[in-house]
Amino acid sequence: MVEDPGRRCANADATSPASGVVEWRLAAIDAEIGRLSRLRARLAQRTGRV
Repeated sequence: MVEDPGRRCANADATSPASGVVEWRLAAIDAEIGRLSRLRARLAQRTGRV
């Protein structure tokens, strides 16, 4: 556990299988952010806090 985990991730080859997992997780996070943003907008509109 001497090596910093951030460095291992930063040095990952873009063609490695792990990069696909990272891309999938980032896409899932982006989708969730979009969903929550739309939900917030609807709730703000309902309560008049636009």
